[in-house]
This record gives sequence, structure tokens and C-alpha cells, in this order.
Amino acid sequence: MPDPRLLLIDFTSMSGPAATSVLKAAYFGDWRMDALLHVMDIGGGLLGAAAGMKAPREINAGERSAHDLVDAFNPQAILYRPVADSQKLHDFAMAAIDAGLAKGAGLALWIMDDWPARLEKTDPELFRLYDRDLRTLFSKAHVNFAISGSMAQAFAERYGAHFKVAHNGVDPVGWPRQARKRKKRVIIRYAGSLAPDMTRQSVVDVARTISRLALRGEPVRFEGLTHSHWMRECGETLNAMHAVSFRASNLSEVAYKRWLSNADILLIAYNFDEATRTYIKYSFPNKLPEVMAAGAAIIAYGPEDLEAMACLRLCGAALMVTQKEEAALENAILSLVRDRSKRLALGAAARKRAFEHFAFGPMKARFKQDLFNIIDMPGGSGQGGASHAIGLTALPYPSTYRRFVNAVHDKAPLIFMALQPIARGLRAILAPVLKFRRRSSAAVPEHKE
Repeated sequence: MPDPRLLLIDFTSMSGPAATSVLKAAYFGDWRMDALLHVMDIGGGLLGAAAGMKAPREINAGERSAHDLVDAFNPQAILYRPVADSQKLHDFAMAAIDAGLAKGAGLALWIMDDWPARLEKTDPELFRLYDRDLRTLFSKAHVNFAISGSMAQAFAERYGAHFKVAHNGVDPVGWPRQARKRKKRVIIRYAGSLAPDMTRQSVVDVARTISRLALRGEPVRFEGLTHSHWMRECGETLNAMHAVSFRASNLSEVAYKRWLSNADILLIAYNFDEATRTYIKYSFPNKLPEVMAAGAAIIAYGPEDLEAMACLRLCGAALMVTQKEEAALENAILSLVRDRSKRLALGAAARKRAFEHFAFGPMKARFKQDLFNIIDMPGGSGQGGASHAIGLTALPYPSTYRRFVNAVHDKAPLIFMALQPIARGLRAILAPVLKFRRRSSAAVPEHKE
């Protein structure tokens, strides 16, 4: 059976560095391009649409645009990952889902973090609006996906809906065994976010501990890869420490796997504060199966009630430090730095568990079958009619203007914010002229610029 026409509505692209981007690419990277339309946020308060993993093209927000897109693409299934990061995208999604259900499309939802619990504490009024919409969506959905088993259970109790589990995994073929040579220094590595409400403080704790040990003569070094955004925020602080080196991640997939596999010890770390525990209590990190498959020893530093920490403990795949205690952290690191056989045993156990429990092929097959199934459910569209989205497989690369705007937004956010009023004024002046140029036959409108 060919891939069903899937309308994917998700805040992040499939080609970016975000964990959600990487996860979607793993699940949908080989989806038939003309059968996958992805609507996303493209920065600057704008929405974009892309065929498969192609570059997005700006689209109009609003209910009318959502209905037009659904009419043109004629999806057999809609997959929405709701988040509270873009009201425009959420409003578009709600309108597109109503239009799609009216045409017989199946509906799937996917939740990856407990952002509703965080929103309830940070913005109770906005939470009430999203909570209402979420409960409406769950009542309409044909299938719901959670990122972990603990989330599936907690959300089933919270929302009265059934959830299946879909998260990242590993292909054993992509993780060949690495020879572990003796080195003059033990290399501890960390790859991932340095978000203040997730990981930053605990990574800094580890960096300071390793730096202190190195100054005392222990043969150890700490290296990290993170997003350029986090490097701008705290890279200077980390790199000022002795025996600590962080840089922006720009490795290919093959190079990234080799970088992980060549480490002696890999770090999984999460903050101990209440905000972190609320937000990611049920989250299954993308990198967890990869870190386990790398075959290096793992040290896990964070609250024991988080999904990632509980998973590592149950697998017996890491040395656990579950209290924010300087002495406990130092002793755990020292025990691995000084004991090579312990490192090798932990790494071998983690690798074995990764392939036993997190083989990606079967997970992906089940996920895809679940999406197939919803198009044959009552209200689903079955094979349906043809898509009228002419030219979707040949969406043009973003205009020079759009690439410039995105670059300013990413590299100089303060300048971007200062220029926003001027940009809005120019768009208002030029809108009538540019609207005339827009082609009406495509499902995704032309750029306004």
C-alpha cells in the first residue's frame, strides 16, 4: 500500500537541529514526498509549508488558508503535534483539522513533553484555552501517540484517551562496535541542549567537577556539542573552565556517531529544579538510545523520577547520581575515570540493552501501520480522491529576502526584534502588489516577497 497523503502540522522543520526535527526525519524521511505536506513555524511569526523534507514556503495563516490547503491537498490523515509556542500555528491546525475531519481524514496526535503542566504553572489563563482545545482534539482523534510509556499512562488518566508510544530508537547496523584503545586521558562527552529549564545547571555542575579533578591531576577532559544558540548563551562560561571544551554541533550523522562512540564516558544530565521535573518528567530523550548504542560508559546525573533516568536505572545501563550532591557526583566520576574495566562493562551493558529494547525498525513499522489504520476507521478517508496540490514536490527554495530574515532572526535576535515594526510596515504597503502576483492554482501560495 502506498504512503497515505499525510498533512503533518508540527512547530519544527524536519531538517533542523532540534530533537523534534531529528525524530520526525527518522519517521518520515523516506515518506513519499508528494504524499507528505508539512506545515510549520518558519520564524518571525510566519507559517510555512514544505513537501516532504524540502525547504518550506511561506503560507497565509488563518482559517480560510487552512481550509484552502486541506481542499487542495486532500489529506487522508492529519498528524498534529500541539505545542504552545505559536498561537498562529495552533489556530491554523484547529481549522485544518476541522476541515480535514469534515472531508473524512483520520486524525492522529503526538505529544513529546508535558508542556501543558508547565503552562498551567507559568500562564494559567493560556493553559485553560489550550487545555480546552487539547481535550477537544483527544475526543476527535483516531490515534494518539505519547513519547514514553509513563506519559501514555499519565495522559490517559488526565485526558481520558488511549495513547500508543512512539519515540526514537537505533538501527544496530548504524552503530558498529568501536575498538576501545587506552588513552592518556579519559574523555567524557556530552551532546545536547543547554536549556535553562532542562539541562544547563546540571551540565555546568559536571563541568566544574571535571575541571576541579583535572586541576588536581586526574587524567580527565570534558567535551561537549550543543546548538549554536546555547553556545552564544553559555559557551564562554563553559570554555573558560580548565579541561572543558564545548562547541556548536555541525557534525554529519556518521561523524556524530563516531564522536559518541569514541568517548570513554558519556553524560546524560538533567536539572533538579521543579520546572525541569514538571516539563520533562515523562519525556524520552532522542539521544538516549544513541548514547546507549555508542558503547561508552554512561553517567546519569539528575532526578530519579524523570523518564530518562528511570529507563537507565531499569536497564542497568548507567552509573546513577540522583541527588544534587557535589561529593556524590565527584566520587561517581572518579570511580569511572580510575576503573577502565568498570567503564567497559557499563558500556557493553548499555549497548546490549539499546539493541534489545530500542530497535527503531519495528517501532517505525508499528507507527506507520497505526497511521495506515486510521484512514480506514469510521470517518477516515480510505484511499480517497487525488490531491490537487499541483507543484508540491517542487516548492522553490526560500527567497533571498526570507533567507536574510531567517539569518538575522537566528544570529541577531535583538536586531531582528528592533526591525520588526519596519518590516511590518513595508509588508502592509507592498501587500496589494504582491497579492496580485500570487498564483492561485497551488496548494501552497507563493512567497509574498
